[in-house]
Amino acid sequence: EADMTAGALDRALARIAAVGAPTAAPEPGAADAAYTRGRWRWAGPGARIAPVTVAGAAVKLFMLRLSPGRAMLHHGHSGREWTVILQGSYRDEGGHFPAGSFIEEDGDDAHRPVVDSDVDCLCLVAMEGPIRAPGLAGAAARWLLR
Repeated sequence: EADMTAGALDRALARIAAVGAPTAAPEPGAADAAYTRGRWRWAGPGARIAPVTVAGAAVKLFMLRLSPGRAMLHHGHSGREWTVILQGSYRDEGGHFPAGSFIEEDGDDAHRPVVDSDVDCLCLVAMEGPIRAPGLAGAAARWLLR
């Protein structure tokens, strides 16, 4: 938890108002759906990844599923990364993030998320650029997220 800066709520409400009224999301599997989720692929012991394609998206999107106790590769970012935790929770250098958390990382951040719940941690992740991680493990991670 952190204190909000002065005027944060007013700025957030102004941004929401600028976008306009939300439109109804298509039913999953509908023929005119604006997104598709690819098949789950192995991404290491206790880790699975599935690409998400959204028409016109300027970021790479994917679902990530990690088993309890599983740690991700220590990595940084070449752009911003946004993560929404849909199930479970993880802990990293920034704190503890339960289901419902929205986390934003930038090019100055480096972290190693570790699942600290007794259920799989399921996340939706959006990234502007490739991750930064050294060595063979980093190269493998960039290949998986291509």
